[in-house]
Amino acid sequence: MRRSLKISAWVLGAVALLIVSLGGALFMLGNTETGHAAIEKLTYRLTDGRVKIVGLTGSNLSHLRIDKLELRDAVGVWLSAERIVVDWSPLAFIEGRLRVDNLQVATVYMLRLPQLSATAPSTETSIPQIDVGRGSIDRLRLSTRQRALTLVARHGHRSGGASHRRRWRL
Repeated sequence: MRRSLKISAWVLGAVALLIVSLGGALFMLGNTETGHAAIEKLTYRLTDGRVKIVGLTGSNLSHLRIDKLELRDAVGVWLSAERIVVDWSPLAFIEGRLRVDNLQVATVYMLRLPQLSATAPSTETSIPQIDVGRGSIDRLRLSTRQRALTLVARHGHRSGGASHRRRWRL
């Protein structure tokens, strides 16, 4: 009986060590250039090409940078964003929510509203609660079919031909 308890303890210890080792390996791989490229490809595949990430850098556990993000539907790209910085807490996923401490986006292009697919599956998708502490978009561009409307808030007065752009706070 005592021997079987020792064997069980060793087996449980080995399994725990394996889980911790795999978690550490995933953490280290996810924070490498190769890991970032894998995350970009996996995101594209898992979303059936509806989300495309280009230029993912930074730490997956706190501070991410994305050069370009595209959201697509059956018609094509409906929204793209450039130079995105996200400070977030991935551990909040355990509670079923996405907690973003700071979100900065240099440019957002909204080309049109997304098209709903007539063949979309009827299953409900669960979207986590999203909490954003601070956010800013430096430039927001909205387009219609024929022309684009660019919204840039300017403040202050011109000094030597320079203009200041105001950051929109979310």
